Amino acid sequence: SHSDSTLENPFIGSLGLVGFREFGALSFNNEETEFETYLQFADIGAISKGVVGVIHTETSEIVDNDPSGLANAFLIDVDGESTTSAVYGELEWDLEPLIGANGFTLITGGRFESDERTRQVFADTNLQSDRTFEEDVFLPKLGVRFEPKDGLEFGYTYTEAYSPGGVEVDLVSGFVLPVGAPGALSLSEFEKETIRNHELHGKASLMNDRLKLGGTLFYYD
Repeated sequence: SHSDSTLENPFIGSLGLVGFREFGALSFNNEETEFETYLQFADIGAISKGVVGVIHTETSEIVDNDPSGLANAFLIDVDGESTTSAVYGELEWDLEPLIGANGFTLITGGRFESDERTRQVFADTNLQSDRTFEEDVFLPKLGVRFEPKDGLEFGYTYTEAYSPGGVEVDLVSGFVLPVGAPGALSLSEFEKETIRNHELHGKASLMNDRLKLGGTLFYYD
């Protein structure tokens, strides 16, 4: 898959306050290309179903402005690139032939992901930031499902997810500088975040499938 989007603000001007810098027409461009292949299978011994796959994503982001014709324009150039490669898989095991647990299914899986993200920030002609963030993470998945009879199911699943670290850029900060002040943008770095998800669910089919009831309880840390 491939996506390419551009958002342009063609207007030029300033904050409307005397003595503050002007800005040119702004352009935001985002481009993403993703390759993925996976294999699904079912009924292989004790494995009732499963999937294994690989995925690779490349993303670029460019933010800049055009100060043409403006005497005191503030010039910005913010470039970001990221590459993500991952291998993932999930298996559902029928526990009856393995340990004699009738109606129980064990869910095992995970995702190994490698991320690299770079962020370059220029304000006027000054380099504000040139950082690279690299993360290698393993995100497990583990669960169990119990079906005591047809039409009745209970289950628990534990998964992990994360957001990689990076640089946050305040694109407005430079435009509020007085004329003659050195160009700068407000920057702040942030570390990766890991999310631990717990899920309990239950569902039932009653009255010959004319009535279906279901509920899910989530807890995120």
